[in-house]
This record gives sequence, C-alpha cells and structure tokens, in this order.
Amino acid sequence: MNARTRVGIIGAGNIATIAQLPTLVNGTTWNSRHSCRRPDPGPLMRRWGFRAAYRTVEDMLSAQNLDAVFVLTPRSEHAHAVEACLRRDVDVLCEKPLAPSADEAERLADLADQQGRLLMVDFNRRYAPAAAVRAVTTKINKEATCRQRETRRSRVLTIPRPAFRNGDYDKVAMRMNWSERLGIAGVWRGVNDIDRQLAETIEDLGYGAIWLGGSPGSDLREAEQLLDVTELVHVATGVVNIWKSDAAQLAGSYFRIEAKHPGRLLLGIGSGHREATPERVRPIEAMARYLDILDDRGVPVEARVLSALGPRMLAMAAARSAGTHPYLTVPSLTREARSRLGADALVAPEQTVVFDADPDSARSTARAFLRSYLSLSNYTTTLRRGGFRTADLAGEGSDFLVDRVVAHGDAPSLAVAVRAHLDAGADHVCVQVQPVRSDIVSALRAIAAEIGLRSNWR
Repeated sequence: MNARTRVGIIGAGNIATIAQLPTLVNGTTWNSRHSCRRPDPGPLMRRWGFRAAYRTVEDMLSAQNLDAVFVLTPRSEHAHAVEACLRRDVDVLCEKPLAPSADEAERLADLADQQGRLLMVDFNRRYAPAAAVRAVTTKINKEATCRQRETRRSRVLTIPRPAFRNGDYDKVAMRMNWSERLGIAGVWRGVNDIDRQLAETIEDLGYGAIWLGGSPGSDLREAEQLLDVTELVHVATGVVNIWKSDAAQLAGSYFRIEAKHPGRLLLGIGSGHREATPERVRPIEAMARYLDILDDRGVPVEARVLSALGPRMLAMAAARSAGTHPYLTVPSLTREARSRLGADALVAPEQTVVFDADPDSARSTARAFLRSYLSLSNYTTTLRRGGFRTADLAGEGSDFLVDRVVAHGDAPSLAVAVRAHLDAGADHVCVQVQPVRSDIVSALRAIAAEIGLRSNWR
C-alpha cells in the first residue's frame, strides 16, 4: 500500500487501545483513519487522529472508499464485519478467531477468493514453534512478515500481533502497575466453578481479572489453564492458603506461568482460618516465613498481594507485597486498608452480590452464603472493626449486616456497592455473584454496563 492508503478500524476497546493502535498509528503515512462502534468517539478521535466515526460497519463502508479494514470487535461479531468488508471489495485484517466454526471460516475464505481480496487473521502471542507454519512476505503499508496456512480452496494469511517499536505488548504491560493492568473490576469465582467459556465471557465483558477462590493448589494448574485460553484478562489467586500450599512449589509454578504469560498472573496469599486449620498458629510469623521462601526463590514482591484483614497483616502487606486482597469486607475497611498501605499499593477488596430485586429472597440467598463465615473469628473480628455490633453477627446476621456485606438488588444497586469501595480507595473490586449456580453471566453483564466497563474486544 502507498502513502494514500485509507484504513478503517472497527472496534476500539482495550485490545485496540493497548495493543494495536499505538503501532498502527505511530509512524504511519495513512491518508485518513476511521473508527466506529464507540458511543462517544470524540476522545478516541482526538487521541489517535481519526478523521471520522460511524455507528455501524455499514455506515462506515458506505461513507468511505476504504482500502483496508482492521476488525477488532468482540469475537461473536467478527464474521459479520469481515463479510461486510469483503463484499464491498475491502481488504481485511481480523483479530482471531475469524469465525465461530471452521465451516464459517472457510466460507469467508472462499468469499475473499471470489472477491479477489486479501483476508488476514491476527494471532496474538502465537509464537511457539509448534504453532508456526511456513512464513511468507506481503505488503501492507510496509513489508511485514506473515504466517500462511492453507484452507480448502483459499489462502488466509495469519500474522503475529505487531510489536511495539520498543518492545512487545507483554513488555508494555509489565511497565504498568497492577491498578492500571486490572482496571476497576474483576470477577471472584471458586477455582472449581469456572470453565473456559465463562473465562472468555468475563474477558469479553471487560473485567480485568479472574480471582480464583477456594484455596487453589500451589501447582496453579487451573490458573495456567485459564490464561492459556484467554488473551488479556489477568488471573489472580484469591487466595493460596499458606497452610495447604508449599511455598517452594508455588514459586516454581509462578515462574512456569510467568514464562508463558508475562505479567498476567498475580499471587494472592492468605493464612486461612483458625477454625478450619488446626495447625494455624501465629499466622503473622507463619506468613513471614512463607514470604521468606518466596523471596529466596526470587518471586518478586510486586507479583503478590496478601489477604490482609487486621492491622498487623496489613502492615506486612505494605512491607512485603504489592497490596491486599481482603475478603468479606465493607467500604470503611477498604478506606482503612488504603490509609495503612499508602497511595501506591493495590487495594482489591471482594464484594459479594445477589442479582435479585426481591429483598426477601435476596436476603435469604445472602444469609445462606454468610452462614459459615459468621462462625469464623477472623471475619467477625474484622466486621466489628467495620462498625457492626455483636448482635448484628449473631445467628444468621441482622438485616443491617446482610444488606451491607452482601449487595443485592438490581444492576444500579449492585453498581453502587462496587463504586462505594472505589470511592473509599479501592483500585479494583472483585465481584462475587451468589448463588454460585445462578445465571452469573447476566449479573456480570448488567454490572459491567452500569459501571462503564468496555469490552476488551470493542
């Protein structure tokens, strides 16, 4: 392509603003740039120099005589956008996957052949030798090295994500602190209650992290598997129990995963509960010894956070970790954590929610969730510090306690609870939807819309 190339970009979420646009825009000689899909495109246009913005793919294609289009939308919309561009005789580079099925991908490849257009698929982080096939060279603005695979009758080119000029995406991500990497919200889920489909959905909705609860083992296999099937979302342990997980093995697991997915794993570490762990004595000293082993094995302080509820554990979190991930807490305790840890530490509290506008049934769900926790002394002690009385903690908990610890109601009500932690000093709030077997995706989608999350693929 020459200096007068006219390029359209469809979608402008995190995947575009973090990974593609800095490379695509800086140093190019495009004659014009176009965007669509953003409700308020003004800031994006000013930042990247786009000359026009459109609400739909069809509007953009009708208004502009484009040479090429980059498709950076959510996965489910790739096929529609690609087909629309090809039928208007426009070359396309699409984020992976090209389509939801092999048959649909072949149909689009056939269409590209029929139209005589170039169709390319961007494979993020596909550099492993086992994934590589023979390379070819093509020209798109400047010469770029591409990877080629053959389909039934057509040629579809796949290229690695363009590297930043001073390093690749992973190096850029590593220069960001955890607050910048994780964003304002993540999802807390039991390690045995999440699969590939849910992980991809959480990523697509724009949540910045998946927090694996239920004391994941020190081999971190579940965390590794989720990172393997996602692209941008981070995975954190929420938390590894020091009485159940070997520190040396945890260190080895960290380096194994860090080599594959740089900057995407965060170790959340906690000391468990006295009632559930008979050997739990002197937890502060035990945590110090555990961190000593991680230090000796070279695990960076910045790669871990502590589940710190009391003042002494908060002090250790401030001195020997990147921050804290407190569980079963309220905004006043978030404010205390921020005060004790300082401005630079990560404060990432968990917030349980019930997506149910009926107060009676929602409280019933909340009480079922809280029942076991109200018998654990570390939580009841912390809740007293948070302003609750002994009477509030008795039995199944007072309505006053239930309503403040477990947010319930419609989406705006749940969003208020998330924002309350952010207003109190949290960087990132880990949303846990109850009951576990409910339709958590509907709840997560509604909350994401209310708090303004952007899809990672828009």
